[in-house]
Amino acid sequence: VLPQASGASSEASGIAPSGQELYFMQAVSYLRHNFSYPVRIEQLARQIGVSRSYLYKAFWNCSGKSIRQYLLDLRLEEACRLLADTRRAVTDIAYSCGFPDSPSFCRMFRKVYGETPLQYRRRMAEEGADSGGNAALSGASNSGGGCSFE
Repeated sequence: VLPQASGASSEASGIAPSGQELYFMQAVSYLRHNFSYPVRIEQLARQIGVSRSYLYKAFWNCSGKSIRQYLLDLRLEEACRLLADTRRAVTDIAYSCGFPDSPSFCRMFRKVYGETPLQYRRRMAEEGADSGGNAALSGASNSGGGCSFE
């Protein structure tokens, strides 16, 4: 699960989110709806109505991550879901999650999780069979790689 905007806690406590938190939440919403497409930070900042440098600062202050890292986390989280829950080809998953091609997706996946997408899919299927359900949905994905960004 990706970290929530610190503005989420402000809203829950009845305190209005800061300007940075509002811009961060707008950026996160945009990224969640557009992660499967090429995302240009300059375009995102322009759409939100702030400078690129301000958006970078707001993102870092609210999430502890760069915009690129947050976007990569979104893409990989969705890829994990698709690998565990569908039989779609790895190439199709790579494209639908915003990666330019299958080899770059597989390299990044292996770098982050220490296993290939197909190894992850097989492991999720085995854990799902062992637990009587889908391991990715039941939260049983902590042996080896994984797809949680806490």
